[in-house]
Amino acid sequence: MTRPSNRREIVLAAERLFIERGHAATLDQIAQAAGISKGGLLYHFGSKEDLRAAVCQEVVDRFWVAVHRLIENDERYAGVLLSAYVRALTGDSSDAARIFAPSALPPLFSETPAAVEVLRQDAEKWRTAFANDGIPQQRSLVIRHSAEGAATAAAEGYIDDNERTMIRRELLTMIEAASALSFC
Repeated sequence: MTRPSNRREIVLAAERLFIERGHAATLDQIAQAAGISKGGLLYHFGSKEDLRAAVCQEVVDRFWVAVHRLIENDERYAGVLLSAYVRALTGDSSDAARIFAPSALPPLFSETPAAVEVLRQDAEKWRTAFANDGIPQQRSLVIRHSAEGAATAAAEGYIDDNERTMIRRELLTMIEAASALSFC
């Protein structure tokens, strides 16, 4: 009988191998990395596609938590979520920034219908959360996607730490300005 923690161990091992090997990662390799038999892996996940969807869910959940950890319980102002999002991607969360680093995961996710559904639901969850954050949608979109681009560019070496810091300051200033306008 497999331990209940094996499911998470399998997902983390699969994520690691999918990042390293993409499509070439096999169920045998994933099972070995998770320290279980292939049969144990298949007990938890009926197929490689099911496992990809679980990895996708793990990644989006981890990002959500990383961003929300940066919000203090008593923080309540327009743009608090957007500020945490920017801070997570530009230096305050190595895990969040790593999620936006180029890897083999996005192609695997986009080729897996269940993972595409996970991403669709995640996008809707973020869309709703940002709509309730008090910053105009057009400003929020520009700031969010700029932070994502900065995280990707930093991971690829296209911007250095000083440039990332400049981008961060500018995006946070834009949030502050938008927040002030929302109270007028």
